Amino acid sequence: VSDPSVQAMAAEGIPMTIGQTYGQSGIPGRIVKGVEDRIEGFPVIGSAVNARRVGSVDAFNTKTFERALKPIDGSVGGKVGEDAVLAAQELVDAAYTKALAGKVVQADKQFERDLTRSVTRVAGLSKVGPEVLEDVKAAFEPFKDGAEITGEAMQMIKRDLEQVKRNYRNDTRSDAVRKAVDEVKDAVFGMFERQAPEVLPAYRKADMAYRRLSTVEDAVLKGKNT
Repeated sequence: VSDPSVQAMAAEGIPMTIGQTYGQSGIPGRIVKGVEDRIEGFPVIGSAVNARRVGSVDAFNTKTFERALKPIDGSVGGKVGEDAVLAAQELVDAAYTKALAGKVVQADKQFERDLTRSVTRVAGLSKVGPEVLEDVKAAFEPFKDGAEITGEAMQMIKRDLEQVKRNYRNDTRSDAVRKAVDEVKDAVFGMFERQAPEVLPAYRKADMAYRRLSTVEDAVLKGKNT
């Protein structure tokens, strides 16, 4: 079998039917797949073929989540689709909490400068600036009166800012919004980088898992009911 997709799935240990394995291998492969498609309509053996196909899809689905969670060594325990999304989100949240719990930083002059510069960029976004700015302000609202930001607060701010970006992912200005909001997030994280550098390794692993999971989550949502 020369098809790279088939080779990749075989290397990951994903079970496949004969038709799935050879279906893209020229005319003979298409004939094999056609026979398998017809057998699928037969009683007993058809159920077995269909179960194998479903098992292949589920195994691929689970493996995708396992790959996304690799930075934190997480596992969804064989779950797929939306159930896997929820399980994976809990694992990523737990990784953030473990990395940041008990940490406290003080708002310093560098933070004030970074935040002012990033918020100004948000406000200057073409057409959507004012509304994005309000969303960004809302993310900081619970913490606006304190000079301290805890690790848990940072996680909440980050989560709210990520949601702001998702709100505009289908907008023509999505890239500009993403970059501007990321600068705001970087201003907050910069404090932790300066004052609590020991959290960085675990935090970065959680952040990498979060970014990878976001890609898979988008795919699951787009594929729902299709």
